[in-house]
Amino acid sequence: MPQVQFSYPAKGIQITKGMPTPKKMAQLEAWYKEARKVIPSIPEIGLPDKDGRLWKEYDVPHVGADYIRRTYVNNIGERSYLVIARKISFLGR
Repeated sequence: MPQVQFSYPAKGIQITKGMPTPKKMAQLEAWYKEARKVIPSIPEIGLPDKDGRLWKEYDVPHVGADYIRRTYVNNIGERSYLVIARKISFLGR
C-alpha cells in the first residue's frame, strides 16, 4: 500500500498515512487526488485554503519509480511538502 506524507513546517504539521493506489496510476493528478482524500489539509493549486492563502507549485514535481515529491508555496511565502511513496519501504514504515 502506498503512503503519503505531508509536511507544513510553518504550522508544525507533519502527517503520514497509508493511501490506496489510484485507478489511473499513470496520471500524476490521480495520485494527488487520492492523497487529498486521505489528508484533506494538502493544498489544491490555485484554490484558497481555510485560512484564505493561495497555493502554487514551487518547482517541478520529482516523479520517480519509488516516490513523487511536490513542493508548494503560498502567497505569503510559506512552503509545504508532499511525498507519495509508491513503495512502502521508501518512507521506512
